[in-house]
Order: sequence, then C-alpha cells, then structure tokens
Amino acid sequence: MTGWAELITSSDTEYLHALDAYDWEHCYEALGCPTDKVTMERTIIKVTPSKIEFRHLGLLNRGYAVRQIWEAEKTWYGSAASILNPLGKRHPA
Repeated sequence: MTGWAELITSSDTEYLHALDAYDWEHCYEALGCPTDKVTMERTIIKVTPSKIEFRHLGLLNRGYAVRQIWEAEKTWYGSAASILNPLGKRHPA
C-alpha cells in the first residue's frame, strides 16, 4: 500500500472513532493489556491509500491475474499531496 499517513492522537476529534475502527479491545487482549477502559495514550496511524497492490496465487484458479492493482485518481492524491504535505500533518507512507 502506498498513500498518505496521518498520526491521530487523543487530542484529535476523530480519535474515538478511529479506536472503534481499530478494534482495540481485541488487540489489547492479545497483548495481555486490560480492556476495561479506553486508553488515551496510543497514537493511531490513518493511511489514505493512493495505490494498493494485492498478490495471491489463488486468483489464477478464479481466472484473474495474480497481481491486482488499484490506484486512486491522480488528481485526488496529487492535490492532497500538494495541499497537506506542507502542513506537516501527513507524510508519504
């Protein structure tokens, strides 16, 4: 995956929404951490993809190429790169 990364901290308004998408309880259980309350000490990385590559030999059996590529419209991430990168908020992933 290639794209733009944004660090989301507890001071950001979308932090709690990101925790819901992240499924933090399941991850905390796997790490042996307590799951009785939401932690506000973690930083979450949000990636907005510009290109995703998927490779799987099983695709051949279904009549597809082994390598599948999705790319965002260049006008979208080209403008996002020029607008958001100077702010220092997002960086190439």
